[in-house]
Parts: sequence; structure tokens; C-alpha cells
Amino acid sequence: MDILINSFKRIWQSAGSPKFLFFFIAIWAAVVLFSGILVGDLSGYDDAAYAHEARTLLQTGDWWTMNLNGNPDFDKPPLFIWLLAISFKIFGISDFAAKIPGVILGCSTIVSVYFLAKELFAEELKDDSNYEWLPALAALCLATTQYFLKNSSHAMTDVPFTFFFTIAIYLYLRGLKNGIFLPASGIAIGLAMLTRSPMGFFPLVIIFLHLLFIRRFKLLISPYFIALLLLGAALPAVWYLREYALFGDLFINRHFANFLEHSGSTGARAAGQQFLWYFEYFFLIVRLYLPWFPLMFYGLFLAFGKVRAKFSSAELLLIIWFLVVLIPFSLVESKILRYILPAFPVFSILSAYSLVKLFSRQTLAKFSRSAVLILALAGLIIVFFPNFKKRAEDMRVIAPISDVASNPEEKIILYTSGELQWNYQMQLIWYGNRNTLLIKNRKEIENLLSEKKELVVVMDKLSYVDFKGETSSQITVLGESEKFVCFRVFFTK
Repeated sequence: MDILINSFKRIWQSAGSPKFLFFFIAIWAAVVLFSGILVGDLSGYDDAAYAHEARTLLQTGDWWTMNLNGNPDFDKPPLFIWLLAISFKIFGISDFAAKIPGVILGCSTIVSVYFLAKELFAEELKDDSNYEWLPALAALCLATTQYFLKNSSHAMTDVPFTFFFTIAIYLYLRGLKNGIFLPASGIAIGLAMLTRSPMGFFPLVIIFLHLLFIRRFKLLISPYFIALLLLGAALPAVWYLREYALFGDLFINRHFANFLEHSGSTGARAAGQQFLWYFEYFFLIVRLYLPWFPLMFYGLFLAFGKVRAKFSSAELLLIIWFLVVLIPFSLVESKILRYILPAFPVFSILSAYSLVKLFSRQTLAKFSRSAVLILALAGLIIVFFPNFKKRAEDMRVIAPISDVASNPEEKIILYTSGELQWNYQMQLIWYGNRNTLLIKNRKEIENLLSEKKELVVVMDKLSYVDFKGETSSQITVLGESEKFVCFRVFFTK
């Protein structure tokens, strides 16, 4: 018993150090995230769509042109789908394997933020003992941001893009001291562009502006910086040029169409409402960047004050990073907080910056011990009592039924209450192995029947009752879930 008590005392004493806090956070985040992907499923839209494209890639062997539902998909670059395909190769094709790249890169982002903050405030770490806490506290703030953790367990590009973004800036900071790191930063920028172009340019904008403000003009024309530019452009250029050679303007138009659709304004708001809409991300941060948003905003205020009072390269970089991400996304129409996840490393560092300015070293040690204890208990609850929302229960039931009832080359007809609910379509093609045709008007079924003579249809139950009463065609129910019915319909005169 005495041994256990003494061991606990040693651990408790160690928990009051920055290094212990960092290693604890890194392990805690990995345990929480990896335990979470053992349960749950894939949501519609992006998760199921990316997983389907990665599986199709393995089936076709085409690693260049991504295919969605039987058609070339030029929406986003291929890097994340490549990562999913590699995960499927190693772990098998499953929901679990689809989530692994996001979890690995989510954990890696947390670790990267620690080293980024350490590099950013290297001079302050020598002169002020409080700053010794800043890197570990930055990792803590990111790891305990529920919104970041949630997105890390998704099969989506947001967190991987944030990782490459963060690494690009970290390597740039190393490159300010040793130019050999700048080409590596260019590689990270290229990987970011292969994940979420054209947003992959943002790290380059941050780097360029920072160099201008700190007056490192010679570095801009150095061989190292030119190598950064060339590598940053060359990696995505290989894919762009190859796809353009195959598909021409069709590739360019479709690739940028999604970005332009999200960027366009509806023009349907009054002047006052439109003005507030430009600040929508600040409202989203207050609602969803929990629990750290007060410290983040205070840290931003302190950083502005530091730059104004005494020019500081570190605080300046944080401000530039914050603005380069927030301003463009505040101007576009579509606003979802995960779009600005690349700013979350800055949010975390600013929150940690507030803590080291507000509290003494002794208080921070007590805070660290309390955080370790609370997170250890929270981790046990999360691991042993997982609470994940099921998002694909209907399609997981219906998809195998529609597969059995159809030929591999046959498309499943999907009707969802008269609306084009793409989430159900993406889940149907992921949990099944058939392409689908999503229709908005039930009358289209009769038109298709006149050509095909029989169809396999998945339809929501309320619409099925109406359709059954309207049609003169013969219907055979094949199976059903809570909300949907799968049936075969035969053409009759």
C-alpha cells in the first residue's frame, strides 16, 4: 500500500511539470481518439464519399482520377483518398480503417503544436520561466477542444489539411534559422494543396507576409526559398497537369466549381444582416470553441498589444496566421467552423499565451496537476462508456439488401422525401457496392421503368406508401429499415 501511495505522490509531483503535461496530453489524445474509432459509423456527405472513393481506387487500380458513384470526381485533390486507400490496404476496408488517417494526423497536429509553440517562442523560453509552460499548454488547449477531437475522428480532409498547414509553418520557423528547412516547408505546402486546394496557398501567404514584416527580404530571393516555392508548386502540379491532359477544361471547371459555389453570396440579406454575417465565425467560435474561447480572444488582444508596443516576430506571426485564415472565410457565403480548423493551432497557442501571462509558474503547476487528474478521469469515462451517435443505421441495413437484389452494373434508385439528400446516397454507395441514381420526383421512376422494365428502389417509408397507391406497376418488398424500404418494381402496362 505504501508503494502505491509513494508512486502516486511521485506521479502527482511530476504532473506539475511542462514535460509531463505534454507527454500525458499526447498519450491521452491518442487513447481517446483511437478508442473512439472502434465504435460508430460514417456520416453521409464527406466521410462516406471519401471512403467509397478510396475503395473504388483499390478496385480499379487508378490512383490518379478519383471516382464517385461511377463518375470521375474532380472536387478535391487526391491525397486524403490516397491515405484512406493505404489504410484500407493495411487494415481492411471498414469504418475503422476509414477513420485512422484522421486520428493519426489529429494526434500529430497536437504534437506539432507543441513543437511549433516551442520554436515560435524560443527566445522567450530562455528569458522567462513562465514561457516554459506555453508549448505544453498549447497542446493541452488543442487536445481538449471538443470540436477538434470530433473532427479528428472523421474520414474528412479538415484535420489532415490542418496538420500539413501547421507543419509548413513550423518548418518555416526552423528555416528562419537554418535555410535547409525551407524546402521541407515547401513539401508540406504541396501536400496541403494536394489535400485542400486552393486553400493550400494560405501557408505560403502567411510566410510571405511574415517575411515582409520582419524585413527578411534577402530570404525571399534565396535558393532555399525558391526551392520552397518550386516544391510547393511541383507536387500538386503533377496531379493537375495529368488530369488536365486527360480531361481538359472539364477538369478545371469541375475542380473549382465546388469552391466557387461555397464562395458565392446569396445576396438575400439586408445590409445589417449581411454585415453581421461577415462576423459569423466569431459567433461560431464562441459557441463551439469550448472551453477556451475567452482565453483565445484575450491572447489575441495581448498579441496585438505586444506588437504595437514592441515589435515581436512571434506574436506577429500568430496575428497574420489568424487573419489570413479568418478574413477570406468570413467573406464567403458558406460558413462552417471546420472550414477554419487550420486556425485552431493559433487559437490554442493564443489560449496558452493568455495562461502564461495571467498566472504564476506555481499556479500553472497546480493547474497542470488538476488538468491531468480531470483528463485521466474523463479519459476512463470516454473509453469505457463511449457515447457515439449512429448516423448510418438505415443505410447499413438497406445497402446489403439492395446489393443482393441487383446486378453489379445496375444502379439503385434512391428517393428521399422529394429532396436530394446526398448524405443518404453517399452512405448507400459506401455500405453497399452499387452505384445509385438519386431522384427528386417519383414520376421519374415510371419513366425509367418504361426503359428498364424493372428497378430496385430504396425509398423513405412515407413516400413509399404514396407511391404504392399511385403506381400500377407490380411491387415486391425486399427489406426495410426504420425509415426506408427497399423494393423491386416491375413495369406493367
